[in-house]
Amino acid sequence: RWAVVILLVHLALSVLYSVVVPLWEAHDEWAHYEFVEYVARNRALPPPGQRLTEEYKYDEATQPPLYYLLAALPVMAVDTGDNLVPVVNPYASRGTGEGGVNFAIHDPRVERFPWRGTVLALHLVRFMSALVGTLGCLATYLLARLLWPEQPVLALGATALHAFAPQFLFISSVITNDVLISALGAWTLYFAARVMLEPPSGWALLSLALSTALALLTKYTALVLLPLAVLAPAIGVWRARRAGQTWPGLWRWLGIGFGAATLLVGGWFWRNWRTTAHLLPRFRH
Repeated sequence: RWAVVILLVHLALSVLYSVVVPLWEAHDEWAHYEFVEYVARNRALPPPGQRLTEEYKYDEATQPPLYYLLAALPVMAVDTGDNLVPVVNPYASRGTGEGGVNFAIHDPRVERFPWRGTVLALHLVRFMSALVGTLGCLATYLLARLLWPEQPVLALGATALHAFAPQFLFISSVITNDVLISALGAWTLYFAARVMLEPPSGWALLSLALSTALALLTKYTALVLLPLAVLAPAIGVWRARRAGQTWPGLWRWLGIGFGAATLLVGGWFWRNWRTTAHLLPRFRH
């Protein structure tokens, strides 16, 4: 019951943040949104090497696609024909505060409720981020319950720490793939712990492979999860054998997990190599 309360409060606070934080003021939010809108409008990923925004220095077109594919779903239902773009504040990056700290110059008449067009689309994607962040907190709760089954208060504490960290609340309220990689990282840790600590389960093994693959399709920093995804099954098999347990269909489940992950991630890396001659085009410079 208390875990549900924590998750609902996190969701409510994230939605509140998403309404209060002005448009485009989160780090690279305009660039992230441009990727989302491109997918929603064109039903395709941007061509390799194409910048999606010239208003700000950073561009997100070389990011892996999963977050943007998910975020494009609600945007497809909105008419964004107003072609709204931020009016850049050229003085914000000076660090002196003399020209204000906002990266964009805001027009309350455009941004106020009821939202329309691009403003509505942006808020819908922010709401999706809030939901994703909440699911990440759920993974933390389940992981803590698995690690300390006799001490539920520790699970509540860990969930609250995750849910109410100010920076996490912030990224759960804006448009950024950081919130999805955070959630998938938490789920990967949970499934890895299940594979290592619980009786042998093919579904846990498959879930570990899929969560790792989806993380790699979200952000390239997920490469740090690969050693865990490899070591967890090895430790799980070793512990099962020490306990005299068998893992029915181990090789079948390993094959299914590896095959599913390879299809998901391999296709994306093959596209990168075929179109840019780099596996990680975001870091080619």
